[in-house]
Amino acid sequence: MRCVTGPGAVFGARQQVSFHEVQQGIAALYRSHPGITSFTAEDVQYTAASRDAVLHACGSAGTGENPQTAESSRVIACAPLIFFFYSYGTRASIPDSVQVVGRLYWYAVSHITGPIGARASLDELLHSWKLPVPGLPAAAAKNALEASLVAAARNSILAQRSAHLVITGRTAGRTAVAERIDADIGTVTGTESIESGPATASIRVTRTGAYFSGSPSGLTTFIGLSAAAARRAGSRWVYIKAGTSAYHDLAVEDTIASLPASILPSTAAGVHLAAATRAGRKVYILDWETAATGSGTKISERLILAATTGALPISETTAANGNIQTVTLGHWGEQFTVPAPAAAIPYARLKN
Repeated sequence: MRCVTGPGAVFGARQQVSFHEVQQGIAALYRSHPGITSFTAEDVQYTAASRDAVLHACGSAGTGENPQTAESSRVIACAPLIFFFYSYGTRASIPDSVQVVGRLYWYAVSHITGPIGARASLDELLHSWKLPVPGLPAAAAKNALEASLVAAARNSILAQRSAHLVITGRTAGRTAVAERIDADIGTVTGTESIESGPATASIRVTRTGAYFSGSPSGLTTFIGLSAAAARRAGSRWVYIKAGTSAYHDLAVEDTIASLPASILPSTAAGVHLAAATRAGRKVYILDWETAATGSGTKISERLILAATTGALPISETTAANGNIQTVTLGHWGEQFTVPAPAAAIPYARLKN
């Protein structure tokens, strides 16, 4: 079936479509045009398997999620599929693919519900990718997308098995790195190494216990030991049994569960959104300001998210009083191991 109007007309002609009809249309498109599996749009390809995984996220309301997170997750899943099929349909002159776009778009608009407003956030996403969606009041669309991105990023982070972080800190007026942290964090395990001049520390978190070691100044500065306890530890590894409050205090920052609160804005209010291209990939940039606890110091924060289904963070930069900290995130979902040190002294011995 060929379009008798421009491909953008599918966004204006309302349809009543079920999810089953969406699935049927997409399956038929792949059967009649097998070349679609090798088509690439913005470095993204959809095989039948990867297509079905994303389509499931688009059509599934999920369980155990709050309404805003569920809504945002579905919008973020539907949008890249719509972009992909529209790109294929227009670039390869495949009207069937444009018809699939219409089905998927109107399914999402009609069936995704929540407090943000699926159509506003979906249209803003597609508009940012230059698709001819209907116009929306700028402020309403922008606010909806900001809220959707924050919620989607939080949900995507918590769904990951692991991430690698590199954190660098620079003091005002200096270009040299004053502090560096390398960390692999998982759902229940993690490793972290910290270096700031002569102060160093290493942390390993396993299912059965946590371990730390470091220089005297590193143990007092980063681990929080007293000078006397640091002397008792010396250069040895120290062991803390899992389940204790000391274990929790050490492990909490080295697992995935702590990551969203440390890098995402607490609310979309006051967040400025921009779309950009970095190193050939589409990204979203969120800028906002907060006040340091107990002071009037303003903290400026910039978070860069991948403009993909998961909206996973790429980097965050925090600036205050000329001091700058940069967090680079990557290697999402990759496996890593945390070996227990061959020998370690119990934490209780440091108190004697």
